[in-house]
Amino acid sequence: MKSLTSNPSDRRGFTLVELLVVISIIALLISILLPSLVKARHAALRIVCASNLRSLGQACRIYAGTYRGTEPPGSTQSSLGYGNWPFGNLAGWISNETGPNAYVPWGLGLLYTTNLVTNPTLFYCPEGTYFTPTGAPQLYLGNLGKPGGPGNFGTVYLGYAYYYHMQVGIESGQTTNPDFGGTVISPVTGESQLAFASVPNGFAQSSTSGDDTILASDLAISQSGQWQGFSNHFNGGDHSVTGGNVLYNDGHVVWKNASQMRCRLYNYTLDFWQ
Repeated sequence: MKSLTSNPSDRRGFTLVELLVVISIIALLISILLPSLVKARHAALRIVCASNLRSLGQACRIYAGTYRGTEPPGSTQSSLGYGNWPFGNLAGWISNETGPNAYVPWGLGLLYTTNLVTNPTLFYCPEGTYFTPTGAPQLYLGNLGKPGGPGNFGTVYLGYAYYYHMQVGIESGQTTNPDFGGTVISPVTGESQLAFASVPNGFAQSSTSGDDTILASDLAISQSGQWQGFSNHFNGGDHSVTGGNVLYNDGHVVWKNASQMRCRLYNYTLDFWQ
């Protein structure tokens, strides 16, 4: 009688053809799914970024409730020698002081030094590539006081632009845009897209400014019609910016694609888009 027990020598493994078919199917599935996974990852990071800005907006409201309706003063109000710079140093410089006392906080930095925001990561876009713990550790707030980190508040840079009390147009005492004669070259179209006078929705001037006025935004910065690499949501492959989140004065946040963004500020050869 024939045995029902299989002989190990009769067992057959996968043939080369079968293995190649399986590998081809796996590769096909990866090629189909990978773009969707990458897209989902970017969408998730945009949501985290919007949450960061929303938290900063809420903290600004709390600050205003404490300081007689005034949101954290921006660099235009501080007279600290930094001009009208919408992002960057956590603290401004007092020109007649030296040492640790030469730096006092302004703008979003006040939210940190007044303990309204204690988590340093909230000041940075999770999709940023430059202002990060590894991209520029010497500027990152979370590395303050650590070896290789910023030595004081004056050398800390933040990852969002803060526009409180700024004016739409050309800042830093310049009467004309030396590159473009008062217009801005769009990094998206390569054309002179707009004049400042035609841009809707200005910057918040007080805590009671309109809900459609802008308080802060992602860094979306261009120069001579080219996006700059320290912008948030920057694609290094084709040197483009996909868009940015914008925080409005009433606390709501809106994502704008790059084609929807408008430049409202020219400052020190840079164009700031929101």
